[in-house]
Amino acid sequence: MSGTPGSDPDAKYPSWVVNRWDGVYMDVLDYQWGVAVAFWKEIDALACENDVRVAIEMHPHHLVFSPVTLKRLVDEGGLTNAGAEMHPSQCVLGAMVGRCVATARRAVSSSYTWHL
Repeated sequence: MSGTPGSDPDAKYPSWVVNRWDGVYMDVLDYQWGVAVAFWKEIDALACENDVRVAIEMHPHHLVFSPVTLKRLVDEGGLTNAGAEMHPSQCVLGAMVGRCVATARRAVSSSYTWHL
């Protein structure tokens, strides 16, 4: 799972933004994506150095919770050794039934593990 950074550098708890209608939430998301991209770039570099592929599970309450957000992380981080861990039950939880698997395969060319 990708994790969920707090809302700011001093946050004690994760903060999952579910509606970004107010400008302050856009600031929170910008901060969180910056933290997540930096973290996953480091993980990706370690994975690359050690010839390991990292599978990220898309799960509610995490920054990467859908094929679209996984693609964003991979694209913004330039990740080469991180991809999708597909768990169809999480697609149900994320209300992505039907299109989840096909969308994930199109969005991220590297689908590493599948739980059926």
